[in-house]
Amino acid sequence: MFDLAAYIQAMRKAGAIPLLARLLKSVHESMLIPVVGTLQECASEPSYRLAIRTEGMIEDLVTGLKCENPELQMHCASAIFKVSY
Repeated sequence: MFDLAAYIQAMRKAGAIPLLARLLKSVHESMLIPVVGTLQECASEPSYRLAIRTEGMIEDLVTGLKCENPELQMHCASAIFKVSY
């Protein structure tokens, strides 16, 4: 069975957070959807919530809310919501 929590922690230990922050700056929606989807899943972990705040990703997530792609908007909204608690 797939252990999402273990996968999320392995990504953090491998240094995925700065990479995700850089990828979040992309203007290509087709790439942003999986990046933000990954972030919103990872935002359930306290270490990721802190990293999303400290790496300045909130501004990029807010920018994603302004796009016209509903899937990207949904992932951005979910990530922002999870980071807020």
